[in-house]
Amino acid sequence: MVGTLMTSAASPYWNNHSSILLRLAFQISVYYIWLERDERKAQAAVTCRGSACTPC
Repeated sequence: MVGTLMTSAASPYWNNHSSILLRLAFQISVYYIWLERDERKAQAAVTCRGSACTPC
């Protein structure tokens, strides 16, 4: 869908709203990347709280 928004063959509706949809797609991507990063950091913090564990 994002690929067709960048082509000149898209309908006028898509051309008028393409910047909004592209920004939304970018923001969703950043959100899910951040969410995955945050989950990995939380899991690493839990596994490092043992007496034999080195600092993270």
